[in-house]
Amino acid sequence: MKDREGGYMRIPWDKHLVCLILLLTGVLVLFTSCSPLELVMIEWEEDGEGFRQFSTNSGSYYGQLCTWEVAGSAASPMTVVEAQVKKMSGSDQAGYGIVFCYTDANNFYVLLISISQRYWVLAVKDGKTEPITFPSVFSDDLDPGYGVVNKVRVSQVSAGHFELYFNDAGTPSATFADSRFSDGSAGFCTFVHVENEEMFPQVPSDTRFRLLQPTEDPPPP
Repeated sequence: MKDREGGYMRIPWDKHLVCLILLLTGVLVLFTSCSPLELVMIEWEEDGEGFRQFSTNSGSYYGQLCTWEVAGSAASPMTVVEAQVKKMSGSDQAGYGIVFCYTDANNFYVLLISISQRYWVLAVKDGKTEPITFPSVFSDDLDPGYGVVNKVRVSQVSAGHFELYFNDAGTPSATFADSRFSDGSAGFCTFVHVENEEMFPQVPSDTRFRLLQPTEDPPPP
């Protein structure tokens, strides 16, 4: 695990939560090919199109929530975090999105969306994943599909009270109350699913991110 400002870190996804996700989705993609394809490892690099990219087809990432903390994004209290996110390939059950109120490598909130218009809100507290909105919730405000950009925004309207906005919704797409964190940084996150939900090495888990608020990342040219 690495933890550095503007760097990346990986934490093991809670195994019981992974099992519950599999039971709830009920969708398994079986993969038995052993084709010797080249391994891909792009960790939070700029993609040349204004987004930051995380892409891997390495089995060492199975069941991992991978995050990127954006340097210079810390706020006290956290007010607004907004980003554009899209998934290019990988498991359609694996979420991707933003982290907010990032205090340290073991304490932060997570907002994940999926290509099938669903979202989750989770807290990572003392390194353990604790669901806030679970199972996943469907939202008409999200646009479905691979390669489709969704804009996600979290606003803390008062201490411990949060509003979620997806795309250009004029009213909150959802709200939640939780008092574990109120300060911290912003960044990105993506979940690499378990082995029989991904199709490694043929199809990488590839996600892209652009932070709009509280600062811009990747930085403008």
